[in-house]
Amino acid sequence: AILSVREFRMFLGIVLLTSVHRLPNRRDYWSTETINPHLFPTLEIGRVCGMSRTRFEEIISVLCFRQPVEGLDQPWFQVDSLLADFH
Repeated sequence: AILSVREFRMFLGIVLLTSVHRLPNRRDYWSTETINPHLFPTLEIGRVCGMSRTRFEEIISVLCFRQPVEGLDQPWFQVDSLLADFH
């Protein structure tokens, strides 16, 4: 499915929340069962943020940040720097 701006903002919110409030397993953020009420209160991100665990996992599995690469249209761009070392 195509990622909307709203959905991406929800995703980033969940990433920020999970970086502040650590749980033993990523799946635990969507759990409705309390692991340990004193250490790990139930967050129920699916209900609170409106994003299912499946959708979150789908987005995180394909998300990639990297610098733009020049020369993608050239078939040998990945080995050009290696070949330059041999000249």
